[in-house]
Amino acid sequence: MLASGTDASAASLQVGYQSASQFSRECRRLFGKAPSQDISRLREEGLAQPREPQRGYLRRARW
Repeated sequence: MLASGTDASAASLQVGYQSASQFSRECRRLFGKAPSQDISRLREEGLAQPREPQRGYLRRARW
């Protein structure tokens, strides 16, 4: 999500969740933080720089 500039809602759909809130709950349960909190922490600590999303191209999972 950080590298592609994808938000949690779009990422949840790409990996097969029908609900962004369920995706966020699962991430929090597995990793201890919601995806948005984890990405904010990485940016604040300078551990990763976001990459500009590609224009005109949205990669979607095919299920």
